[in-house]
Amino acid sequence: MRVLDEALIASVAAGTLRAATPVIYAGLGAVISERSGVINLGLEGLMLTGACAAVGAQLAFGHWVTSLLIAALAAGIVGLAHAFFCVTLRASQVVTGLAFFFLCQGLTAVFGVSLVGRPVTLDVRPPLAALQSVPGLGPVLGEQDVMVLAAFLATAVVSALLFRTRWGILLRACGESATSAAAAGVPVRRIRLLAGLGCGMFCGLGGAHLSLFYAQQWQENMVAGRGWIALVMVIFGMWFPGRILLGAYLFGGLATMQLNLQARGVAVPQYLLATLPFAVTLVLLVLASWRLKRRSGWMPADLGNPFPPEIQGKD
Repeated sequence: MRVLDEALIASVAAGTLRAATPVIYAGLGAVISERSGVINLGLEGLMLTGACAAVGAQLAFGHWVTSLLIAALAAGIVGLAHAFFCVTLRASQVVTGLAFFFLCQGLTAVFGVSLVGRPVTLDVRPPLAALQSVPGLGPVLGEQDVMVLAAFLATAVVSALLFRTRWGILLRACGESATSAAAAGVPVRRIRLLAGLGCGMFCGLGGAHLSLFYAQQWQENMVAGRGWIALVMVIFGMWFPGRILLGAYLFGGLATMQLNLQARGVAVPQYLLATLPFAVTLVLLVLASWRLKRRSGWMPADLGNPFPPEIQGKD
């Protein structure tokens, strides 16, 4: 029984790291965009774009680094287009995000038809493969792919850029008050467009991890709500990358746990178990909203507001 419990813990811990990784990358992209003042509800579509592009590139070129770059570029272009509509054309950010989600959902379904059922192979050795023989630690970290470990580094880098660099200060200034930032000479439109590009690239990497390293194939709508979960984690994390990381691991742990419970034949309806991660996410969203009402200042003050037309020409 003790061996079984240890195996279950190791399986859940390893699965948590893998399941949370796409959400982490998408959450980092969302926090970059929202810190600049632009809401992007199309994260799901951006992740689908990256997932589809990654599999297509892997089947065409056979090199996973190239596939990741192509996935990031494809989703980045879509993210930039979304930012262009919201920032330059001043379209509704909510409507535009939903429109891009449905657009990406349809386009990936069309272009991904020829990719369905074609598994991809990756010639990449786990970075910590030497730890596989270490008791307790090996089963958790020894077989993790490079993107799982890079998620920690990406979180630290994004946090440092946002709170320790001049670029981060300017970006956050755009999210707090675009009018004041523009009056101080900050190129608000340019920064928001770059933030949209960065958001798309991170979401593309999240989708690429899902299709290349996690599922190792393309399936229509395979993101399965992870983009929406990432949006919730941004609110739950109060727009701080480190907290988003913790929230994503909580979601990943619940998702992995319910799969393990189903595999072990727990006497609970499987559909009820499958809803557990999303039900807990909903609870987290309610708690985060309650915290926002009690303590102002967490959310960027200018989030969702279009750039004032009277100062558009000064950028």
